[in-house]
Amino acid sequence: MTQSIKFTPKPNEKELLDGLVQSGGYKSSQHALSAGLEALNSHGAKLQRLREMIRAGDNSGAAVEVDRKKRLEELRRKSRNV
Repeated sequence: MTQSIKFTPKPNEKELLDGLVQSGGYKSSQHALSAGLEALNSHGAKLQRLREMIRAGDNSGAAVEVDRKKRLEELRRKSRNV
């Protein structure tokens, strides 16, 4: 069910919405606002995933020194054997 929400844009926000519609990017201000909300939702989900990955890295133990050349050689050998 769709719920109506009253939104009164500030002058600069109205100018932005009008420009987005006039440029042909969106059918209406409502479509532009919906796209903005979807972008915020997607951005929030990505931030949450990054936070989880950072937390996992922080909890994974002490850092280990790696010889980059040797590690790259190991990965290349493994990829040839697959």
